[in-house]
Amino acid sequence: MENKPSPYAPPLNSHSGHGNNVKAIRKLKRIFGVLAVACIVVAPMGTVFGMVRAFYALSTAASTPAPDELARSIRYSLFVTLVLLPVALIFLDGWVVCWFRIRRVLRPSIRPVS
Repeated sequence: MENKPSPYAPPLNSHSGHGNNVKAIRKLKRIFGVLAVACIVVAPMGTVFGMVRAFYALSTAASTPAPDELARSIRYSLFVTLVLLPVALIFLDGWVVCWFRIRRVLRPSIRPVS
């Protein structure tokens, strides 16, 4: 018994129905990549900004600043990192999924060079 292709599936070398789908996935992949990089860049910047605020409060205070002022700045800086790094991982996961879907759709057209 032969393995016959399904009459409902497109031929292996035909991508006529996948063109718009691949374009949409590539666009989504690009968006995921930009957002992931933005989160990875902004997270440490938020941490640095919060720490600068904390040390600035130390340097400009006439007397020893209240611990709650310092705690507020440090909490802000760490919270930004705590939120943005997992969000970046989610965007990176989306980027990887898009990459695999594009490869799966285009794989039949990849042929070895002879």
